[in-house]
Amino acid sequence: MEIILFVQLQEYIRFKRFFLAGNPQAQSQQQHHQQRQSRQQSPQIRRQGRPQQQFQNSGNIFNGFTVELLAQSFNVDPETAQKLQGQNDQRGHIVNVGQDLQIIRPPQTRQERQQYQHQQGRRTRQEQGRRGGRSGGWSNGVEETICSMKFKENIDNPSHADFVNPQAGRIANLNSFKFPILEHLQLNAERGELRPNAIQSPHWTINAHNLLYVTEGSLRVQIVNNQGNSVFDNELREGQVVVIPQNFAVIKRAGEQGSRWVSFKTNDNAMIANLAGRVSAISSMPVDVVANAYQLSREDAQQLKFSQRETVLFAPSFSRGQRRASAREGFGLSEVLRVLF
Repeated sequence: MEIILFVQLQEYIRFKRFFLAGNPQAQSQQQHHQQRQSRQQSPQIRRQGRPQQQFQNSGNIFNGFTVELLAQSFNVDPETAQKLQGQNDQRGHIVNVGQDLQIIRPPQTRQERQQYQHQQGRRTRQEQGRRGGRSGGWSNGVEETICSMKFKENIDNPSHADFVNPQAGRIANLNSFKFPILEHLQLNAERGELRPNAIQSPHWTINAHNLLYVTEGSLRVQIVNNQGNSVFDNELREGQVVVIPQNFAVIKRAGEQGSRWVSFKTNDNAMIANLAGRVSAISSMPVDVVANAYQLSREDAQQLKFSQRETVLFAPSFSRGQRRASAREGFGLSEVLRVLF
């Protein structure tokens, strides 16, 4: 039954775009209003026009997450986290191109174009051969493991973890590079463990669907679709499962007793892109771009980029706003040091 589910999911893999900033809902409403006025002015167009489409965009990708989890993920105060959602941003898409967008790039010679096409064709044939098995004359993923007879892998072994944070947890990924037979199955496995109240960075899977199964503890999961709508926000307990479609963003936070899970993805080399952390999309943007995109001061933009120094797994900690409140109540770090020393 699980295999059938993955086959069905694999057939519906589609690349979808979403917004990291701005408020596409405002832009959609403005365009709809203009189209409605034009139809009212021209009855003939109204009769021949297509059926009216309803708005689906609710905002950028952060709009579907709660402010609390965003503040903890980016290690910022709730006010900054709320600006990430862009709910009061009326600029729409922010960047509008009046005419065709042209990019300046060096001219490509005819020989370079032919070489590029030849390489692309060879890669396509190799990919088809791998998936075709013996009929294509290529490896089916089994021959590469004959020498070592490696037909099983223990991803629960802590020494096999790919991401480790002693205060947060660990994650181990098993793909076709480590276990070649997975290339034939077109599957990827992941074993995750989070300590109590720890968070995995908000992220999306670029090229696969994801089936997540909780094996121990409880795990709060928030899923946001590419239109900025929250489609799932609940706590999963041991034995429960959820499917995260491709290009849907997700945040995971462990419960009071921690959590462990295993997930399977419909690609032998599934790739994720993080939204928060030291190697995230936000941290790679220039400070001025971040400040303008989220209507922040330059100081707040720098805090947004650099406050979270971990990569994937975030230990539970107070956000900046919580630390300020604690300081006002007399429980700041300076007060603790004064008492101790």
